[in-house]
Amino acid sequence: MSVVGHSVEPMKDKAHEIAEQLRSADELRRFAEAQTLTLLCDLADHYEVDYDQVLEVLAERRVVVGGIGTPAVSEFIGLELAGLLRCPPIVAASKLADALSLKHRHPRLYGAVQEGRIEAARACKAADLCRELPAEGADAVT
Repeated sequence: MSVVGHSVEPMKDKAHEIAEQLRSADELRRFAEAQTLTLLCDLADHYEVDYDQVLEVLAERRVVVGGIGTPAVSEFIGLELAGLLRCPPIVAASKLADALSLKHRHPRLYGAVQEGRIEAARACKAADLCRELPAEGADAVT
């Protein structure tokens, strides 16, 4: 059988090949999103401004961006992340807040993202829906 001068089998083979490439690309995206969450949290843990190079009135403060139960981070980290992620500071701060909330308020959900069992965006959305809950009970809900 042919369709416009092409046999059906090579088209099926090509479609199957493209479908596998798409599945593989999606798997890589999920892995990259999980890795991004981990790296955001790791950077927040280790980021600090060198006080020897800052005027006292400009000294860094620690702020909580991920909600109750998440660690305080440098107030300047959002600006650094914006440059690294090539996005506005408010978007960078939101990504950091999501990552910290997942890791510290929803550790089981964070683990599921790291294992590839749930997409990062879905996990962040679920965590966001629980933002008003006390830190002690947040993980149980998700």
